[in-house]
Amino acid sequence: MIETPRARRSLEKLMKLARGDADALRVDLADIERARSAAEASLADLDEKAANEEAVAGHAVADIAAYREGVCARRHNIRTTLITLEDAEMNARTRLEAAFIEVKKLEHLMEINDRADKKAGRRSDLNAMDDIATMRARR
Repeated sequence: MIETPRARRSLEKLMKLARGDADALRVDLADIERARSAAEASLADLDEKAANEEAVAGHAVADIAAYREGVCARRHNIRTTLITLEDAEMNARTRLEAAFIEVKKLEHLMEINDRADKKAGRRSDLNAMDDIATMRARR
């Protein structure tokens, strides 16, 4: 593969951009995972607090009924949030995998170019030695 310094710089810029995108996606995925963990902890905490509140309230039926309705609404909201976060996490993983594939493609292309450069360098060295040997043989 014939490569110019300009093409090499372009390939390096593409690689830098692809790695930057992959890093940003990795950070986004970590943020989504933290948010999901926090929502799961909130749900567990809500269930624990609801059980404690019901035990403390005892026989105050009217208060407990309203409290249970509020807990059910909050539980529903947290579960909806969890579903949204799980979808976002799956989407982020898919985008991150695509970014890693892009990075690997560019790395492979750079390796091919490096091998071609080395091969051309060896070929150039051999041609130079052949020229020197030819000039010596003519003397």
